[in-house]
Amino acid sequence: IVYFKQATELDPQYAEAYAGLASAYVLVSVPRTYLAPEVAGKALSLDPGLALPHATLGVYDSAVWKHQEAETEFQKALELDPGLSTAHHWHAYNLVVTGKAREAVEEMRIALQLDPLSLPVNRDLGLMLYWAKDYDGAIAQFKKTLEMQPNFHHTHCYIGRAYEVQGK
Repeated sequence: IVYFKQATELDPQYAEAYAGLASAYVLVSVPRTYLAPEVAGKALSLDPGLALPHATLGVYDSAVWKHQEAETEFQKALELDPGLSTAHHWHAYNLVVTGKAREAVEEMRIALQLDPLSLPVNRDLGLMLYWAKDYDGAIAQFKKTLEMQPNFHHTHCYIGRAYEVQGK
């Protein structure tokens, strides 16, 4: 957040810096999450062709239970940049909370194909498999994530939940 703010101060026309700032607000700073739509809007006013601000608006809308609006934003982001792993990743969450777990798994598989070394994408594919009730697949994916980083955030908890559902 500090560096994105610094970039916007150095160049108030730098749309990508506003896009990064908006996504940082929505992800890491709960007290500042409410700023994400305004900053994403600023990025889009400077460059309407950016995909990340639409993905950020999508994840924000999904978090505040505006799932149809979120879907519209994710579709716009993916239309602008089908190779944006972040858009596929965040879209998967909107799909899973709207009861489309299998579609969420497919979105996460695309995100993983685009960014195979991302720890959050690897772990969250496991989560989508879990929510799709593919517990063996979830466990395998969580194990893969732990091979990449043995102490990655929440992964042990999630694999434990999958084992618990299986009675193990």
